Amino acid sequence: MQGGVAILAEQSTPLADHVLSHTQAALYDTKRWVPATLILGKGVEPLHVRSIYGIAGARGDTLKYSENERLIRDSLIEAAALGCQPVILSLDANIGPEESEVLALAIASGRWVDVADHFTSHDPPMTYCKEGIHQTTQKQKGASIIDQSIANRPAMMMIASYTPRFDLTCPGHLPQHIEFRLGKFHA
Repeated sequence: MQGGVAILAEQSTPLADHVLSHTQAALYDTKRWVPATLILGKGVEPLHVRSIYGIAGARGDTLKYSENERLIRDSLIEAAALGCQPVILSLDANIGPEESEVLALAIASGRWVDVADHFTSHDPPMTYCKEGIHQTTQKQKGASIIDQSIANRPAMMMIASYTPRFDLTCPGHLPQHIEFRLGKFHA
């Protein structure tokens, strides 16, 4: 755990040790970015997961918005440096995907896919509401999609399903469950 972000995995999940590059160290020092690399298959197939916590207030403040866009951009650059390896970025971006120029460009490039959008026939659920999230939140004022996961094409080949977890309670936020098919990616 680092600042406000963390990645949880079952105790039996093999994780790679990280020696942070200069770019990764700078992201880590923001206390808004955490890396994990799961080792799959026979110990040679990585799945890189990045957890990113955007800047609170980015929606209404130009300076915070710019800082938020820079954090997302730098996270995408770090992920691109991993080449053709599967990467998933899980974000609490604090702005909707339609509000982030960086996210919009990444998805428009075709190299990144909004996981919820893909698995819900382009009708992703609202993922945040200050009053609490539940299935009826979809029509609730103040609900937005600030929590999302985007995956590169190799990671998308591994994803079997996406499920919003309305059965779990997390104040304001909708937990998301992404299930992977192992063995679908071979480096």
